[in-house]
Amino acid sequence: MKMRGILIATIVAMGVGCATAGAGAGRAEVVQVVSGLNNPESAAFSLDGKWLFVTNVASAQFGPDKYVGFVAGEASISKLSVAPDGTLALVTPRLVDKLTGTLGITVAPQAVGPYPAGSLFVSVGGALSVNDKGGAITDAKALGTGIAVFDPESGAPLGKIDLGVGSPVAVALGHPILLPNGIAFDGEGGIVVADTAKGGDRLQPKIAAQPGVLRLTLGSKGEVTGHSFTPVSGCPNGVGWNAAEKALYWVTCGGQGPEGGAVYRNGQPLALDLGQSDGIAFTPAGTVIVSRFKGDLVAIPRGGKPEPVPFEKGFQFPSDIKLRTLADGSSIVVVPEQEAWNGAPWGQSLRVVRLPSGY
Repeated sequence: MKMRGILIATIVAMGVGCATAGAGAGRAEVVQVVSGLNNPESAAFSLDGKWLFVTNVASAQFGPDKYVGFVAGEASISKLSVAPDGTLALVTPRLVDKLTGTLGITVAPQAVGPYPAGSLFVSVGGALSVNDKGGAITDAKALGTGIAVFDPESGAPLGKIDLGVGSPVAVALGHPILLPNGIAFDGEGGIVVADTAKGGDRLQPKIAAQPGVLRLTLGSKGEVTGHSFTPVSGCPNGVGWNAAEKALYWVTCGGQGPEGGAVYRNGQPLALDLGQSDGIAFTPAGTVIVSRFKGDLVAIPRGGKPEPVPFEKGFQFPSDIKLRTLADGSSIVVVPEQEAWNGAPWGQSLRVVRLPSGY
């Protein structure tokens, strides 16, 4: 599938739905829709909160069975400004382009190896990549699987951590990373990335799925100096570091229970049978927010049970959500939406949900 032009992004402020937190903290409201994106998948705020970076994964459906693929070379990163009141405005639709499979993005909270604080770390490549006609890329070495690093101002490439077949990490683990997805930094400066491990059956030769969560540390030249891998059943997807709790969370898009999907905190289940889940975020009040494939958000209050956050209009495959708390104590949650069935690139959007203080 080739690019067929770029829609100029439009920003539309709208209150299309609202919900009340289980704890009675107030309403959650959709306050803005940002259009003109190319199947946005993940997002990350700059350290000062003045910018938002959104990955456009360029997903589409192909063939009679409508399988999903990420078109090689068509993914990109958009840059948006964030006003003090949380309003977004598209500044650079393609700060970085010609990427593949940009399923996750995070911002370095401090200098990491040779990379300065604020650098963009992006999951790229992966075994669900396809060519522009939808044919699976079957050569694992051609996928470019890894973590790419970019300058947040210019978009210039700063480096890359290879995770695919033959890479030092793959050799050390005994297997390559198949589908790098959600990515975050933990409290000790380690890079954490989920391997959803899909697509190995498309490769020649096939590679068995070994889903899990990978943690890396880097040396002064960007080399990997340490690694650990936690196997995770059910295909891990989004990951997040909760600084207040000093805890690593991840969600899965499969697993225990008939619905599949779960939330884990420091490797222990917090909520099972949640349904296929994608992204995770945390409010200052300790509520965990999870996006689900079915088209909604779930709130898990501190010490409470998961509760769907009802809106008048559901989301289109809400993906890797991110949260930013504003000066007035309220927070905004950025919700990228996937429409792989939509054949028009740059025809998708993200929604902004405002949460009141104390939610």
